Amino acid sequence: MQTAKFVDLDENLIRKEIDVNCVSNIMIVKDFLPEMIKKDSGQIVTISSMAGLAAFPYLTSYSASKYASVGAFEGLRSEMAS
Repeated sequence: MQTAKFVDLDENLIRKEIDVNCVSNIMIVKDFLPEMIKKDSGQIVTISSMAGLAAFPYLTSYSASKYASVGAFEGLRSEMAS
């Protein structure tokens, strides 16, 4: 988690935060979801942080990665409900 002014954020660290906090979660669920659907059973628990619900100064990229994770699984929840 990098704590910096927005203009000083390191691009490589931004990408790493998003990969770790969002993309990895999506890929794990993507691997397990087909079997869960087939068995009509299973639960997915998303653990984020307050940064997934509110943005904080100097934590912009971290907040963005957590918002993305929350949004991805809100979308999945809606998709599975329909």
